[in-house]
Amino acid sequence: MLNFRLKISVSQLHTIDATTALTDFLSTVRNKYSIPAFDSIASDSPAQAEAILTVPFADRERIRIDFNIHAAQFEAAHPDEQEVYFKMESA
Repeated sequence: MLNFRLKISVSQLHTIDATTALTDFLSTVRNKYSIPAFDSIASDSPAQAEAILTVPFADRERIRIDFNIHAAQFEAAHPDEQEVYFKMESA
């Protein structure tokens, strides 16, 4: 099976811990796509966090779509986090 590595990050949070915001998305992805675990999660401060995960190549675009939906839902649910920045890129 071909795999694809993704780097996912969230930054510029002010009232919510970035690791928590990122972990919520990662838990959803792991359950939906049967991803056993993410490779790593790091946080330099409560305002930012990033994770590297390996996903099945065939699922990479669906995961990107889910990530965009998650970011939009997060922003709608937390209007006080107006400058939050979600990012996904190849790792």
